[in-house]
Amino acid sequence: MSWTVILEKSAEKDLRKVPRHIAIVFNVWRLQVIELGLAAVQANATWNDRAKRGKLSHMRSASLNKKYRIIYRVIYQIVDGQVIVEGVSHDYEKIERGY
Repeated sequence: MSWTVILEKSAEKDLRKVPRHIAIVFNVWRLQVIELGLAAVQANATWNDRAKRGKLSHMRSASLNKKYRIIYRVIYQIVDGQVIVEGVSHDYEKIERGY
């Protein structure tokens, strides 16, 4: 089973703004999704992957560290990355507007 990770333009822009080590951790996550599959990555406690609730119930999030998150949705076997959210109080309204 082959997986593809597609980044939204806003995610590409966010990746240019984050510290280099966060971008590297994101690329590790992306490569693991492609090589191991999403189920294996979701099962790995390192990423703290979980489903969102409420208006974002069709999306999931994975932790890059305490401050940064990957917010994504799965369309067939394509992982569509929306944004990386920075901050302790996460601004999910920005994501809701995108969908």
